Amino acid sequence: MNTEIFFYSMYDIDIALLCIATGIFIYLAIQSKTIKSFQFQISVFVTAWTAIELIDELSIKGLVNLGIFEHVGLQIHLATTIFLSLIFLMRYYKSKPQRRLADKFKDELV
Repeated sequence: MNTEIFFYSMYDIDIALLCIATGIFIYLAIQSKTIKSFQFQISVFVTAWTAIELIDELSIKGLVNLGIFEHVGLQIHLATTIFLSLIFLMRYYKSKPQRRLADKFKDELV
């Protein structure tokens, strides 16, 4: 009986912490200077991630009924993971200096 009360109260604490984290990352996304900044992109990613976790916790507790969208959190987690991968790929290719094929031939001939 005591363990049930303990775990039930942990959901309340978890929900409160997820609300705080979501609020912090929304604030950070708003404070970033441009959409292209790394701070904005990561803040949007973490905001989406924590918001979905918040909805999942609320549905576990029975406060939100998702009905047929019960497993939509998994798809949104997949979408945010793809978004994060795209952020890293775009930043990687943007940071590498682009060389033309003709430049490579000049280097080989010299």
